[in-house]
Amino acid sequence: MPSLHNTLFFRACVNYLENGARVKKRGNPSQIIRSVADNDYETFSTETDYDVDISVNGAPTRVDAFFVKGTGITRHSGTPSGGSGSGWTNVNLPATVTNYEGTAVSTTDKGFQHHLYLLPNHFTAKSVRLQFQGSGVRIYEVMLLEFGIEIDANADFIEIDPNLVDRTGRIEAGPGSGRVYNAPIGAEREKWEVDYVVKVIPGKTLLQTPEEFLYWRAENRNHVHAVEPSRFPWMVFPAVFTRNSVPVRYRTKDKTAGEVIKFQVAEQ
Repeated sequence: MPSLHNTLFFRACVNYLENGARVKKRGNPSQIIRSVADNDYETFSTETDYDVDISVNGAPTRVDAFFVKGTGITRHSGTPSGGSGSGWTNVNLPATVTNYEGTAVSTTDKGFQHHLYLLPNHFTAKSVRLQFQGSGVRIYEVMLLEFGIEIDANADFIEIDPNLVDRTGRIEAGPGSGRVYNAPIGAEREKWEVDYVVKVIPGKTLLQTPEEFLYWRAENRNHVHAVEPSRFPWMVFPAVFTRNSVPVRYRTKDKTAGEVIKFQVAEQ
């Protein structure tokens, strides 16, 4: 199971931003939830019971994590069908998470609750029933996610540019050398890009070679990026790779120190 303090990449099985037509009200398949979240998160659904189609060409897909953004949520459940493995039942939406410095961080930011739940065991499914409990529940965004790659802040996988975050747990207010801001979209919602240098260590990463990474990147240009979710629970968003080519070089001539890959991601 990935460490919660790391930066994580996922492939989105389905989310309201990209594929809302797959999300239907439970018990009424004709009622399609087409788009809940927009750039300003001003739209929402008050439904608490959904059927979500995650099949690809009629085949089940894998789910490793679940993300929800909303208000009034106390707990959530996911019941898969058409595949293998089990989901989760009555998982409480935590008020805080503890970062790797031992500090409690609120999961509520600007009035919205956020929960990235990494499943203890993955499952495969053609569809997933999502249920929410609470008072006055509003669902702004949900994502069912397949784990892609993990970037370990403790050096198993990446050297994260220190300008991305500071040690107090605040996102920098202005652009730094590690981040490039684009024009804002919507009210008080910024799009941003960030450069990473990925150190690939054979035997220690899910993607063992630069070729595997390049293949994963090509096949999963649209993905979900979670920026140290135990520090910043709300920094989970669909993103894209912004560069068409990825330069690769060896750190050492004998290739014993792994390889370095540079790439960039940007919020949609």
